[in-house]
Amino acid sequence: MERRAFLAAALVAPVAIATPAMAQALICHAADPVDEFWSAFHAYDEDDPASEERLSQATDALDYWQPPTARDFVRKFLAMFDEHGSPSAERMKVIIEQAQRLV
Repeated sequence: MERRAFLAAALVAPVAIATPAMAQALICHAADPVDEFWSAFHAYDEDDPASEERLSQATDALDYWQPPTARDFVRKFLAMFDEHGSPSAERMKVIIEQAQRLV
C-alpha cells in the first residue's frame, strides 16, 4: 500500500506544484495593467461617461500595480508619464517605493 501511495504522490506532485504558477502566469498575462491602460487611453471619449470610468479604473489599476520586474516597472513608468501625465504626490510615493524595491 505504501508503494501505491508513493507512486500516486509522485504523479500528482508536479501538477500540484505547477498549478499555482501556471494560474499566476495566466492571471498576470490576462490582466496586464499597462496594456489595459493604453487600451482605455486610446478608446477614451470625453462625451462617453463609460469610457471616462474605464480610463479612471485603468489608471488606478496601473498606479497601484506592483510590477514584478524592472522591465515591467519601466513600462509602468512610461505609461504614467507619457502624454504629459503627472501622478499625484501619493502615487509618486508608490512609484518611488517600487523603484527602490526593484533596485
